[in-house]
Amino acid sequence: MADIAALLGKANAYLVWGVDDRIYEIVGTGFKPAATKAGNEELEKSFCAPCGSDSRDSSMSTPNKKQLKDDPEKERALAGI
Repeated sequence: MADIAALLGKANAYLVWGVDDRIYEIVGTGFKPAATKAGNEELEKSFCAPCGSDSRDSSMSTPNKKQLKDDPEKERALAGI
């Protein structure tokens, strides 16, 4: 999320639960990030992972996401920010 925010010229990125994506209406949620895992790691811990060039090659990336190192154009753009 941090990389996308930076590419869009934004200082922050937000992840919001409990909003209907189609109509942007607050619907609430029973989702508990503290009780959820991303792979073998606690989800909240993965949110606190450092951003930056050293984290771009880390094993925390999910297999369905393209690695930044595989997109040289975006990697160059981020390096210039």
